Amino acid sequence: MSLDDIEFKEAAACPAPTFLTATNFTTTTADLDWTENGTATTWNIEWDVTGFTLGTGNPQVVLAKPYLLQGLMPGTSYDYYVQADCGQDSSAWVGPFTFATPPCMPIALNLGADTTVCSTDTLTLDAGAGSYIYNWSFGATTQIVNLDTSIFGGNGTYTIIVVVTDFNTGCVYQDDINVTFSTCVGLDENASLVDFNIYPNPNKGQFTIKLNNKITTELRISVTNVQGQEVFVKNNFDNVNVINEQINIGDVKGIYFVNIITNKEVVTKKVIVQ
Repeated sequence: MSLDDIEFKEAAACPAPTFLTATNFTTTTADLDWTENGTATTWNIEWDVTGFTLGTGNPQVVLAKPYLLQGLMPGTSYDYYVQADCGQDSSAWVGPFTFATPPCMPIALNLGADTTVCSTDTLTLDAGAGSYIYNWSFGATTQIVNLDTSIFGGNGTYTIIVVVTDFNTGCVYQDDINVTFSTCVGLDENASLVDFNIYPNPNKGQFTIKLNNKITTELRISVTNVQGQEVFVKNNFDNVNVINEQINIGDVKGIYFVNIITNKEVVTKKVIVQ
């Protein structure tokens, strides 16, 4: 019996991963990957906002890579660390690797300028169409809302806030408007010598004004918004029996007022543009 030279060596430690990366960013996700330098098929990661201390972050066990990390916030910088799990042993932690999610892009959210509305009228607000979740300060959850004094309990000035969440990107947007409901004078739609109809009402910004009775004085048509700004005007109707006037105020939304003006009175009717 004979023995050759025998050498005892300590088993190699679990090698640490190298070349950490993060790719394919969205506002809420990123693909994390690294190079495995041993035979590990399980890894531990820990992640959080940039600058966190290892041991205080969000731990997760990863069974395959690249790993889709979810639950991130838009426009935010993150760090992550990786540790290989070799079964009987684990590698040292490697990192941090820093990456950032892209910021939110603007959307068409604009409730408009602060406005005053007659207490008998309704104001329509539109928070913009999209794959959004809507939350209004008075409890509504729809894209378009119609406001009147019954919602708020009477005349006064109210701050209306809408929070819009894009559930595809996780982005959150907010806008607000101050709406004043007040008693208006001279907008009686019933007690008038001028008889006219508006159709269709509501409409998409195009409608017809039909005058149903003879007017023997000069007549003027004016369409104004709730701020009193004139968006359409036509003058010099004189001694007319019937008017079928086609009106186009463009791609707008909200409450508008159609004013029939003679040298004796001003008669106003509300039109809703959706």
